[in-house]
Amino acid sequence: MHLHFDPVGGVAGDMILASLVDLSEADDLLKSVPERLKLSGVTVDIERTTRHELAAALVKVNVQGGREHRHLSHIRSVLEHADVPEEVSQQALQVFERLAVAEASVHDSDPERIHFHEVGADDALVDIAGACLLLHEIGVDTISGGVLPVSRGLTQAAHGCIPLPAPAVLELVGDWPLEWIEGSGERVTPTGAAVLTTLARYGLPPTGVVRATGKGAGGADFKDRPNIVRTLLIEPEDTGLSSGLEEIVELVAAVDDATGEEMGHAAQILLGAGALDVYYAPLVMKKGRPGWEITILASPSDVNKLTQIALRHSGSAGIRHRSIRRCVLPRRFVTVHTEHGDIRIKEFTEADGFVRPVPEYEDCREIAEKTKLPLRHVQQIALEEYRRIKDRA
Repeated sequence: MHLHFDPVGGVAGDMILASLVDLSEADDLLKSVPERLKLSGVTVDIERTTRHELAAALVKVNVQGGREHRHLSHIRSVLEHADVPEEVSQQALQVFERLAVAEASVHDSDPERIHFHEVGADDALVDIAGACLLLHEIGVDTISGGVLPVSRGLTQAAHGCIPLPAPAVLELVGDWPLEWIEGSGERVTPTGAAVLTTLARYGLPPTGVVRATGKGAGGADFKDRPNIVRTLLIEPEDTGLSSGLEEIVELVAAVDDATGEEMGHAAQILLGAGALDVYYAPLVMKKGRPGWEITILASPSDVNKLTQIALRHSGSAGIRHRSIRRCVLPRRFVTVHTEHGDIRIKEFTEADGFVRPVPEYEDCREIAEKTKLPLRHVQQIALEEYRRIKDRA
């Protein structure tokens, strides 16, 4: 199963938690989280509310007395002794460790020395550990999330008045796309950003059937949009592919003043910089001039970087962007040992279980250059050894 977070109005730890309990209807499990974490004087209330007439769950973590602030070592101890599956405690610790790194960067400190305030208090522990526990209960295999809406302005925090988005949020989101909106108020909190960017990847959900949905409300009720996180539980279409449909970006440029050598050089630089694929073809341009059309396939997080590289090395003055989806076959590498050296074999598994072996070009090329054997001969040696191993198995 796949889970997709749609941050309609933003994302916060309690909003993620509320959307998951709304989807799973595991109210009793969520209410048991403070006891499982051995937090005294902490309870969880689950209410129903509306945001722009949309019904949603609202989670409130009640803490008697003052909010206890902790260092990362204290949080680690709480999670290690918690009555939750080890996978849950490890996931929650990963979220807190990323928070510590982000806070340390903001305050020019060390992650172990960071004194957590909001994000280290009892309610944040319940938000993060509770979200990980509910995800474990739901039983999801993959998680994705959408663009994060953020606003500008100022807000009060334990460290004083800080700009929005909060500095720790900007450290956490990294290459995750942001939508800058005109509305005021904190839309993305450090806790919410940490949970989402640690446990999920940015992108569109796979093609499939939506089996359940949940809506989690934030405490504020913004006028410009519903302050909710919407969560979709999706059963992906059985395509036999590694991850169903994933979103990538196609960059295309037309060039009329580059040689074939220059285009080849640009392609190698782009591939080395992380392009998923690069190809180019002859093109007849305006006024009958011969030219090239270069196409670059990129992950959304690499678009800006690869655009700048393409503009510099292709000679183009402009790049067109288009969001597309692609499917890829599951793949893995195995290594075969031949008399001439080790060669990696890339195994592609098709929908019916058929495995297609492909010798790794670079390994075969190096052996062909060293032994003076034809490349095709080296590839055949690799496949014969691969089949011998499979027959023995």
